[in-house]
Parts: sequence; C-alpha cells; structure tokens
Amino acid sequence: MKQISARRPSDAGQVAAADEVHPGGAQNRRAADQPPPGTSRTSGRQAVPSLFVAMMACLGILVVMVASLTGCGQSQAPSSPAQASAIPTVRVIPPSERGEYLGNSACVTCHPKQAAQTQTRHARTLQQVTADVHAKYFSIPARLLDPLEELTFHPQFKGGRCVIQATGPQGTSEAAADYAFGSGAIGYTFLSYAGGRPTELRISHYVNGSRWEFTPGQRMGGQSNSPVGQVLSPNHERTCFACHSTVLVSRGAGLDLQQSIAGVSCEGCHGPGRSHVEAVRIRAPDHRMARLSTMRERLSLELCGQCHRAPDNVDLHAPGMAVQLPRMQSVALSYSACFKKGGLTCVTCHNPHGDAASVTHTEYNAKCVSCHSGPAPQRPCPVQPQGDCVNCHMPSQDVGMPTSPRFRNHWIRAW
Repeated sequence: MKQISARRPSDAGQVAAADEVHPGGAQNRRAADQPPPGTSRTSGRQAVPSLFVAMMACLGILVVMVASLTGCGQSQAPSSPAQASAIPTVRVIPPSERGEYLGNSACVTCHPKQAAQTQTRHARTLQQVTADVHAKYFSIPARLLDPLEELTFHPQFKGGRCVIQATGPQGTSEAAADYAFGSGAIGYTFLSYAGGRPTELRISHYVNGSRWEFTPGQRMGGQSNSPVGQVLSPNHERTCFACHSTVLVSRGAGLDLQQSIAGVSCEGCHGPGRSHVEAVRIRAPDHRMARLSTMRERLSLELCGQCHRAPDNVDLHAPGMAVQLPRMQSVALSYSACFKKGGLTCVTCHNPHGDAASVTHTEYNAKCVSCHSGPAPQRPCPVQPQGDCVNCHMPSQDVGMPTSPRFRNHWIRAW
C-alpha cells in the first residue's frame, strides 16, 4: 500500500504493496552557461575601472526603478516554477481542501479534446454499486464452495440490493455490495460496509466466461476474517480507494466517500483545478498547474508508477512477484532498454486521455518501427522485419488470477 498518498492497482480485487514516488534525475544537471568550479567569466580579461563599474551599477538601479513604475515584466514566466515542475500525488485530504477540486465539468469546457478521458476505464475504475449497472451480475446463478472452511457463497439480487451470501455450519451471513473496484474490463471486486466495517467480499465477478470466482488473496481455505470476506484495516481501506479515486476526503479517522471523487479523472493526474481555473480566468502568467507535457521522462515512474508500481519498493525475488510483473507496468518498463536508453515512456505509446485498448495492434507495432528503423542499431528486427513487434517483445502473460486474464509484460526484450 502506498503511504496514504499513493495509488494502487487492483482490477478485480488484487491489491499490491507500497508505492513510493521515484525522484526525477534531472535536478542535478549543471546549467549550460555555468562556468566550471574555481573559474570566473572575467578571467583573462582586463580589469574594468572601478568608476565605470559604479556608474553601471547606478544605471542598473535606475532601470529597475523605472521598470517597476511602468509595469514592465507583467508577462514574465510563471512565478512558481516549483509548482510547474511538481508531479501531483494522490493523498487523503482534509475536508477543508475539498473545495480545491472542481470535477471534470470544469475541465472539459476548455479542454474538449481531452474530454473523452471521462469515459475511459480509468474513470470507471471505482463505482458505487447500483441496480442499473451491477444487478445483472448478481442475478447470475452461481454457488462457490470452499470445502476447507465449509462455506458456500451465493450472489443474489434481492430487495433492490446486490448481495453476497455465505452459508456454513454457523448459519448464513450476507453483505450488500456498496462499491465496485475495477473498470469491468477484467472484472469487479466488491466492497461492503455492512456492519460499518469495510469488507472486501469473498467472491468477484470476472468477464471471462461471465462467472463468479474467488477474489484474489481470498482463495479456498484463505481463512478470511469474516464469513463474507476480508475486513480491511483503515490503512488497507485507504490504499484501495486511493488508486481508484481522483481525490479521497477524510472524515475523522475514516473516509468521507460521498465527498470524494470516485474513479481516476482529470484532477487525479493534474492536481486540483480551482486555482488553475481562477488563474486562467484572470489571464495570470502563472497557470497554477503542473505542466506534465514538459516532464514526459518523469511520468512513467513518478506519476503512472504511483498506481502501476515504481521499482524502488518492489522485490522481484519475493515469492510469486515475478509472476505478477505484467501487472506492474511501470516496474517492467523501467527494466527495458527502450526506457533506459531510448527515452520511451508510458505516454510514448499510450494516450493518457484514452483507453490503451482503443489503439489497434497495428498502430502499436507502428510505434515500435518508428524508432527501430534505419541503420544499425535502429534497424528493424532481423528475425521478423515485417513481423509482430508487440507479441514477440511484450507477450501477454497469465498472472495466476481466476479465469486466467492475461496482461502485457512491459519489460520490452527478447523473450
């Protein structure tokens, strides 16, 4: 889990370990016009008479005074370069800061081309459970048996609610699903607040075969701490919501989910929009928002990696971790020569305002060829010059989840 400020991946319920922001590497570069240490720009030049220096200093002061009186410098660069270079992070905010977030409607007015993001899988990755959207899944006849715990699980839609029922030797327990995690492309894992406790329900719905299976991490004999699923700790609860929300609002020691913004939308990546909108309205030179387009080389690890994992805190030698690598896209990409040497980033191939699946396989191959063409070492693949770059070098792999959904491994190499 991320320290309350990080997001987490979890399509169909699998929650990963902590994500820490990977610091950018450009801050230590010497400015091109700086002289080497121990040297001076005036070395070797004849000394300037001190009277002339004094006259120039006085003239400089006069120019500054006149400029300040006449309003010169009104169109200078942003006054807060630190903000312009800062990559936003998701964090749990106090209620007093909620007003800084305006929602998608404030963004699409000026950015209609990017408005499609509001319909993407990122934007749908967390939803309140409703009969209109989710009743059809709970109406599927299904019974899952865990013989080790002697429990049978049964999804139901009854009384207008989506319910998971668990029956065993101690009787029957049930919990209504309140939130659906996942975009639905692979499946949904459901969370209930039955009894006032956040509980990840024991079974999840998977698209492949349109069937119910055990939630990852709660397989047969998983010894969940309640009959209907796993009751989450406060930190685990925040972690789950952090990577599936644009903003998460606290309420006392818990969360105010009604004031939070579910799904990852504009302000989830760009930061709160109120000060930006106000700055644009008055045509201020500082637009009060991070310019992500100028930080492409940092986005894969520092922004995308908040949820898709950063390499600093991933131990690939941990049991089962290597199998999960395809689900940790930022980590896998960071191992690739294309990333290390070629400058490839997430946004080289992916439009952050659209779905990855909206780009055709042919178009992805064309992105590879756009760099790997011409003389060595950029020449086309000697094995299949006109072949399938993506399937050879980024294979789809099984990560051990129920119904065997496959994920592209972003470690681009010869497999």
